[in-house]
Amino acid sequence: MDVAGFLDALCWGNPLATVDPTTRSARTSLTHSDRLATVVSRWLHPPRTSQGGSTAEGARRVLLPLVIGTVKEVINEEMDDIVEELKEESADVTEQSVLGTVIDEIQEKVQAVAPVFYDLVKTAAWRREQEERNTLKDPTKVSINREFVSQ
Repeated sequence: MDVAGFLDALCWGNPLATVDPTTRSARTSLTHSDRLATVVSRWLHPPRTSQGGSTAEGARRVLLPLVIGTVKEVINEEMDDIVEELKEESADVTEQSVLGTVIDEIQEKVQAVAPVFYDLVKTAAWRREQEERNTLKDPTKVSINREFVSQ
Protein backbone atom coordinates (compact mmCIF):
# COMPACT_ATOMS: atom_id res chain seq x y z
CA MET A 1 0.00 0.00 0.00
CA ASP A 2 1.35 3.45 -0.87
CA VAL A 3 1.21 6.47 1.46
CA ALA A 4 -1.83 7.97 -0.30
CA GLY A 5 -3.71 4.66 0.05
CA PHE A 6 -2.77 4.46 3.71
CA LEU A 7 -3.95 8.01 4.41
CA ASP A 8 -7.17 7.39 2.48
CA ALA A 9 -7.89 4.23 4.50
CA LEU A 10 -6.96 5.95 7.77
CA CYS A 11 -9.17 8.96 7.06
CA TRP A 12 -12.54 7.22 6.64
CA GLY A 13 -11.75 5.76 3.21
CA ASN A 14 -12.04 2.17 4.41
CA PRO A 15 -15.18 1.04 6.29
CA LEU A 16 -13.09 -1.27 8.48
CA ALA A 17 -10.96 1.67 9.58
CA THR A 18 -14.00 3.47 10.97
CA VAL A 19 -14.71 0.74 13.53
CA ASP A 20 -11.19 -0.38 14.49
CA PRO A 21 -10.32 1.28 17.83
CA THR A 22 -6.58 1.47 17.08
CA THR A 23 -7.19 3.10 13.71
CA ARG A 24 -9.74 5.50 15.20
CA SER A 25 -7.26 6.50 17.89
CA ALA A 26 -4.50 7.04 15.33
CA ARG A 27 -6.83 9.11 13.12
CA THR A 28 -7.93 11.24 16.08
CA SER A 29 -4.31 11.75 17.06
CA LEU A 30 -3.48 12.88 13.52
CA THR A 31 -6.46 15.19 13.07
CA HIS A 32 -5.92 16.87 16.47
CA SER A 33 -2.16 17.26 16.08
CA ASP A 34 -0.67 20.72 15.65
CA ARG A 35 1.79 19.08 13.26
CA LEU A 36 -1.00 18.37 10.76
CA ALA A 37 -1.22 22.07 9.83
CA THR A 38 2.57 22.10 9.31
CA VAL A 39 2.41 19.05 7.06
CA VAL A 40 -0.46 20.44 4.97
CA SER A 41 1.35 23.77 4.73
CA ARG A 42 4.41 21.95 3.36
CA TRP A 43 2.18 20.14 0.87
CA LEU A 44 0.95 23.53 -0.36
CA HIS A 45 4.39 25.20 -0.29
CA PRO A 46 7.17 22.62 -0.34
CA PRO A 47 10.59 23.92 0.70
CA ARG A 48 13.34 24.26 -1.88
CA THR A 49 15.88 21.51 -2.01
CA SER A 50 19.23 22.18 -0.37
CA GLN A 51 20.87 22.00 -3.80
CA GLY A 52 19.11 25.22 -4.82
CA GLY A 53 17.09 23.46 -7.49
CA SER A 54 13.48 24.02 -8.35
CA THR A 55 10.79 23.66 -5.73
CA ALA A 56 8.83 20.41 -5.72
CA GLU A 57 5.30 20.78 -7.07
CA GLY A 58 3.71 19.56 -3.86
CA ALA A 59 -0.03 19.12 -3.58
CA ARG A 60 -1.08 22.68 -4.43
CA ARG A 61 -2.87 21.59 -7.62
CA VAL A 62 -4.94 19.09 -5.62
CA LEU A 63 -5.42 21.11 -2.42
CA LEU A 64 -6.17 24.56 -3.83
CA PRO A 65 -9.65 23.69 -5.17
CA LEU A 66 -10.42 22.03 -1.82
CA VAL A 67 -9.21 25.06 0.14
CA ILE A 68 -11.19 27.46 -2.07
CA GLY A 69 -14.30 25.29 -1.75
CA THR A 70 -13.92 25.23 2.03
CA VAL A 71 -13.51 29.02 2.18
CA LYS A 72 -16.66 29.41 0.05
CA GLU A 73 -18.60 27.16 2.44
CA VAL A 74 -17.42 29.14 5.47
CA ILE A 75 -18.20 32.48 3.77
CA ASN A 76 -21.72 31.29 2.89
CA GLU A 77 -22.30 30.16 6.50
CA GLU A 78 -20.99 33.46 7.83
CA MET A 79 -23.12 35.48 5.40
CA ASP A 80 -26.18 33.57 6.63
CA ASP A 81 -25.15 34.48 10.20
CA ILE A 82 -24.77 38.16 9.24
CA VAL A 83 -28.20 38.14 7.57
CA GLU A 84 -29.76 36.68 10.73
CA GLU A 85 -27.97 39.23 12.90
CA LEU A 86 -29.10 42.14 10.73
CA LYS A 87 -32.68 40.77 10.48
CA GLU A 88 -32.98 40.80 14.26
CA GLU A 89 -31.97 44.45 14.34
CA SER A 90 -34.14 45.47 11.38
CA ALA A 91 -37.33 44.67 13.28
CA ASP A 92 -37.21 48.01 15.07
CA VAL A 93 -35.67 50.21 12.36
CA THR A 94 -36.36 53.88 12.69
CA GLU A 95 -35.17 56.80 10.60
CA GLN A 96 -32.83 57.80 13.38
CA SER A 97 -31.36 54.31 13.70
CA VAL A 98 -30.69 54.16 9.96
CA LEU A 99 -29.18 57.64 9.87
CA GLY A 100 -27.22 56.94 13.03
CA THR A 101 -25.68 53.72 11.69
CA VAL A 102 -21.96 54.00 12.04
CA ILE A 103 -19.61 52.12 9.76
CA ASP A 104 -17.45 51.21 12.77
CA GLU A 105 -20.40 49.41 14.39
CA ILE A 106 -21.13 47.45 11.22
CA GLN A 107 -17.45 46.62 10.82
CA GLU A 108 -17.24 45.37 14.42
CA LYS A 109 -20.37 43.27 13.93
CA VAL A 110 -19.08 41.73 10.69
CA GLN A 111 -15.71 41.06 12.27
CA ALA A 112 -17.37 39.31 15.23
CA VAL A 113 -20.03 37.35 13.33
CA ALA A 114 -18.06 36.58 10.15
CA PRO A 115 -14.32 36.58 10.91
CA VAL A 116 -13.28 34.64 7.80
CA PHE A 117 -15.31 36.93 5.53
CA TYR A 118 -13.86 39.96 7.32
CA ASP A 119 -10.28 38.72 6.85
CA LEU A 120 -10.98 37.93 3.21
CA VAL A 121 -12.35 41.44 2.58
CA LYS A 122 -9.42 42.99 4.41
CA THR A 123 -6.93 40.92 2.44
CA ALA A 124 -8.60 41.88 -0.84
CA ALA A 125 -8.61 45.56 0.11
CA TRP A 126 -5.10 45.75 1.54
CA ARG A 127 -1.71 44.52 0.49
CA ARG A 128 0.63 43.54 3.32
CA GLU A 129 2.85 46.56 2.57
CA GLN A 130 -0.13 48.90 2.86
CA GLU A 131 -1.11 47.42 6.20
CA GLU A 132 2.38 48.07 7.56
CA ARG A 133 2.54 51.59 6.09
CA ASN A 134 -1.02 52.82 6.76
CA THR A 135 -1.56 53.02 10.48
CA LEU A 136 -4.54 55.42 10.28
CA LYS A 137 -6.39 54.45 7.10
CA ASP A 138 -8.57 51.35 7.01
CA PRO A 139 -9.79 50.31 3.55
CA THR A 140 -11.83 47.54 5.17
CA LYS A 141 -14.40 50.19 6.12
CA VAL A 142 -14.88 51.05 2.45
CA SER A 143 -15.36 47.39 1.57
CA ILE A 144 -17.76 46.74 4.45
CA ASN A 145 -19.68 49.91 3.54
CA ARG A 146 -19.93 48.73 -0.08
CA GLU A 147 -21.17 45.28 0.95
CA PHE A 148 -23.64 46.13 3.69
CA VAL A 149 -24.56 49.80 3.79
CA SER A 150 -24.79 51.05 0.21
CA GLN A 151 -27.18 48.42 -1.03
